[in-house]
Amino acid sequence: MKTFSTIVLIVILILALIYLIFGNNSSTFTADIDGGVFKADRGGARYRSGRLNISALHAAPDTTAVIIDLKATEVGTYLLNDDNPETGNVAAYYVGKNVFASTSRFTGSVTITKLDMEEKKVSGTFVFRAVQVVPPGPKVVNVTNGAFEDIPIS
Repeated sequence: MKTFSTIVLIVILILALIYLIFGNNSSTFTADIDGGVFKADRGGARYRSGRLNISALHAAPDTTAVIIDLKATEVGTYLLNDDNPETGNVAAYYVGKNVFASTSRFTGSVTITKLDMEEKKVSGTFVFRAVQVVPPGPKVVNVTNGAFEDIPIS
């Protein structure tokens, strides 16, 4: 089951990165990751069937990304607490060839403060811990002070 979840997470990550590469917006997305500052060059969101996928990419000098995938239909706080990104809420941090993901053991939360489907924008805050899943490893990252504002929804 863990292998399946990892594969699904990687597919979500790849789709989100493709969207970010071709998307164009002026949103903001920031976080502290293990004491370093992550500031996205671009961000985007997709909303389908009650699932909200928020993605942010920073391209240089190393490609890094933060992905948040939620069952979210309204403003509120959502726990990142599931190993299976198809059924629950999950967040991931991508750096180089390494992927870190929240799990039922390494959790966090996302607070959606704005979910405007007419203007097609989402804003909120987040915090999570994530364990290295690709390649499998013992390293854990702490993502704190996360915030995103007016991320466009497609």
